Amino acid sequence: MAKQGWISLHRSIQDHWVWDEKPFDKRSAWIDILLMANHQDNKFLLGNQLVEVSAGSFITSDLKLMDRWGWGRSKVRSFLEVLEKDEMIIKKSDTKKTTIGVVKYKEFQGFKGIQSTTEKQPANNDQTAIKQQTNSDQTASVQRSNTNNNVNNANTVNNVNTENNENKKQPAVCSAVSIEIINYLNGVLGTNYKPTAKATQALIKARLSEKYTIDDFKQVIDIKNAEWQNDPKMSKFLRPETLFGNKFESYLNQMASSPHSNLPQNLQNAFKLAEIENNKPKELTIFDKK
Repeated sequence: MAKQGWISLHRSIQDHWVWDEKPFDKRSAWIDILLMANHQDNKFLLGNQLVEVSAGSFITSDLKLMDRWGWGRSKVRSFLEVLEKDEMIIKKSDTKKTTIGVVKYKEFQGFKGIQSTTEKQPANNDQTAIKQQTNSDQTASVQRSNTNNNVNNANTVNNVNTENNENKKQPAVCSAVSIEIINYLNGVLGTNYKPTAKATQALIKARLSEKYTIDDFKQVIDIKNAEWQNDPKMSKFLRPETLFGNKFESYLNQMASSPHSNLPQNLQNAFKLAEIENNKPKELTIFDKK
């Protein structure tokens, strides 16, 4: 007999160390899909296009899922095909993105369970902890029985409402921009910084409020990486809290490093001398005169 009931699982588990172990198994990948799904209709900026995402869906790509789960492309695609055949997800892809929608998403969130539990209203429940009201006009929702399932349901509703309020405080556009910027940072540095980190999101949001663009972030990353990557003392500062902090403007206006900056100092000096010699005006000799 299948297990009955359900538990609530907060999305913050994705920031926990237990979630970093890779590769994922299929069970973890399926739970990760449920965690990534939007719990309300949302909009965010993808490049220069405003994309609408319905509740229970999210935007991703094969590359992103490969990185999240530690899988190869063929394994990601075959797993999604299995989920589609079992009618667990609906997947739509185009040249820019892949949209995954979770089938029966509201049931996974317990909304159906809340409704059915409210409608049943068992009159003689030994576990009830709420006094029955005597008002004849009293609605069935006020007469909820306080069974363990109802406690879980109420807690889940509170968690969902709290999470919705938190999302309203931070625009979805900022979250999408954070993902693009941090993915670029990780691609350049070979790191694994998470765009979900609150401190990182706060820094990016602060710079965006100052009217800096995604290209500005990428330029700062490129400039400081070229300057610091081979310097043991400075390479440790190639991180979001340094690059996107209060010196962001000065980094952005900094001249890009020389194309020879990765070479040893003696070779850099040789290239500089050669450039100086090439830029000197040529002196005419007696044989050059006509």
